[in-house]
Formats: sequence, structure tokens, C-alpha cells
Amino acid sequence: MVSCTSGDPQITRDLLTDIQPGGLLRVTGTLVQPQTPGESARLTVDAWKSWTPRSSRSCASR
Repeated sequence: MVSCTSGDPQITRDLLTDIQPGGLLRVTGTLVQPQTPGESARLTVDAWKSWTPRSSRSCASR
């Protein structure tokens, strides 16, 4: 589990509403290592693609 952010509200909305249990997710962006040991890394999402048993959907930052 990695904390994620995005500058594109469409990506955020899609990721929160379109992901299905059992689906596969490919996310591209920038991974930032934590400043303090023990904290989580953070991912800034630029684009994503999901593969679900029914369909495939993707979104990229404009």
C-alpha cells in the first residue's frame, strides 16, 4: 500500500470510483521516498490503467 496524490482531479475521481475488486492496476508517476525512516513512501500519479475481468480503462494526465 502506497499513499498517492495527483494534480489531476479526473485521475483521482476515476481511481476512487472505477477500481473493481480483483482487478489489476498499473500506475505511473513519481515515487518519493520518506524523509524519516518508518514513514510511508508517496506516489504522485500521472497515469493509470486497470484491467478488470470485464473491461480495460485508462486515464492519463492532460
